[in-house]
Amino acid sequence: MVSHEQQSGTQAPGPAALAPGPGFVAADLIATREVTLAARLRSLVGAPERLNWLIAEARRSPVLPASARTEENLVPGCLSRLWLQKRWEEGRCSFRCDSDSLVVKALAVTLCGLFEGATPAAILSLPDDFLERTNLRRLLTSNRQDTLRRVWDSVRSFAAEVQATAATPPSGLRE
Repeated sequence: MVSHEQQSGTQAPGPAALAPGPGFVAADLIATREVTLAARLRSLVGAPERLNWLIAEARRSPVLPASARTEENLVPGCLSRLWLQKRWEEGRCSFRCDSDSLVVKALAVTLCGLFEGATPAAILSLPDDFLERTNLRRLLTSNRQDTLRRVWDSVRSFAAEVQATAATPPSGLRE
């Protein structure tokens, strides 16, 4: 099957490609990235093509340094090893990830790309059905849906922790 973009010759940006522009507030940033991701996924024909695109995006993402592949950064309960580095930088949340499974990495990279540079308040303002709205869950087995949920829960927990400490991030959250 041929995707819409293959027919038109255009290519939508990946989930992490949208950098915040001047005047963007964090909630607008997440909403813009979510709309772009949903449009990109809709432009692809069938689940295999969508997963292949997510995997290709994950392959292009920066590798998490070995120093960040720690027990502290491991997402618990995943069948594959998944590291999620969460940082608080200049009033914004920063997320990087890696996994020994390319599909798991693709899911985590997608979520990290959506939330990169967002404020804790913007992340916490997202409704619980956020993952369903992205339509990512429909592409996944139940184990991978659980992994996606764990990454989402970890991102939200981090945002809540940072927001609760206001301007003073908890120890160990700065580099």
